[in-house]
Amino acid sequence: MKKLFFTFVILASIYGNAQEKTEENLLKNELHFNALLPIALKTFEISYERNLNESSSLGVSALIADEDYYFTKYALTPYYRKYFSNGYAKGFFIEGFAMLNGGENQYGYDYEDSHYTDVAFGIGLGGKFITKDHFVATVNLGVGRNMGNEMHEEFVLKGGISLGYRF
Repeated sequence: MKKLFFTFVILASIYGNAQEKTEENLLKNELHFNALLPIALKTFEISYERNLNESSSLGVSALIADEDYYFTKYALTPYYRKYFSNGYAKGFFIEGFAMLNGGENQYGYDYEDSHYTDVAFGIGLGGKFITKDHFVATVNLGVGRNMGNEMHEEFVLKGGISLGYRF
């Protein structure tokens, strides 16, 4: 009887761990909306993030802005995040990003084509918080440098307060 009981306990714990791992594997995708930017800067940003494992993720964000309030008209920003807290892809993180950005010449130079497109590279940090029902809140801030010509801003900012869902 003892052998049967211990066999049951071992199988139940293995099954319980397998269920936990399966749930983590199923919940690797996140969709976020930056809630701060529309309020502060008439700017819209949406992001998709894929959790690679418990301590890293890859993502991409798309931004459309009103240049009267923001430094660029559009940006596409892939990023990599490394998490340092316990838990599955949550808590404190640092990120590296590349940003394809573009807009209109802001400095009044007499160029035939006043539109610019540039690439920036940068680094940021932040925190991600997740509820039991998979609601996600992220706070982050990053800075990067444009690598191209001087018709526009030399530095770029990436950040905000994003709300989303992990699925």
